[in-house]
Amino acid sequence: MTRFILRAAGLFIAIAASLPCVSRADLQLADVIPSVVYLHGISRAADKPTLLAGTGFLVTKDDQYFIVTAQHVAQALPPETMATFRNRNGEAVSFEVSGLHADPAAWVWHPEADVAAMRVVLPASDAPPAVVAVAFDQLAKKDEAPGVDTVLTVVGFPLNLATEGKFSPVIKSAHPASELFRHDRFDKHVETTMFVLDDPTIAAFRGAPAFQLPYVRSGGVGVIQAKFACVGLIHGTLTDRSGGQYAAVVPAFYIAETVRLASRAAPPAEAPK
Repeated sequence: MTRFILRAAGLFIAIAASLPCVSRADLQLADVIPSVVYLHGISRAADKPTLLAGTGFLVTKDDQYFIVTAQHVAQALPPETMATFRNRNGEAVSFEVSGLHADPAAWVWHPEADVAAMRVVLPASDAPPAVVAVAFDQLAKKDEAPGVDTVLTVVGFPLNLATEGKFSPVIKSAHPASELFRHDRFDKHVETTMFVLDDPTIAAFRGAPAFQLPYVRSGGVGVIQAKFACVGLIHGTLTDRSGGQYAAVVPAFYIAETVRLASRAAPPAEAPK
């Protein structure tokens, strides 16, 4: 299995010790926003600066912590990458990433689905930043899609919006539009299981988590749903020759499988001093 690492210059990639986790069943949007990360960097291939970016989020399992994003997002990140998130105090915190390297502390790809996870650790010399991570038991692991009446909330940074000035993730709601089905990934000819949403514009949130919140407002009316869960991450757009488009979602059981694989990988190298 291919593995890569993002090594932080100072802090971000080392985030394991004593981060709070979002493990309650009654979590609301404000509780989980700090778990969402903007990954971004400038590629200078062919001397033409190009911004490459995507969304990721933090997951915790057995006192270990992981960055999760779409595989195609992780693979595209340039050597000089920044990671920015909004902490629990509403402040934007950024960390410089020094590069992508072959290393025991590495991105681990799922063999089929568009998911990447990397185990991370916090330097003992640094105080934990005021961020949170989604608990592993909050990943929806059933082999089924959310019901079509479920309101899903996607949090991320489509089109690099809301990353300048007051930094804050973009939030968008949608409904599932299918059960689980098998289909080729949009980025390669690999068949995998997915479901789609009724709003194709959400495909711009690639790598972002899709949450089922216990309470949402839909059409101006409050809706009580099942307990909090992360039901998947945004994969991309499925299209056909007629121009039809749907936003595809990687089910959360694939995220759980990838985190398990990453947790069994060699432990991260000693955190930077």
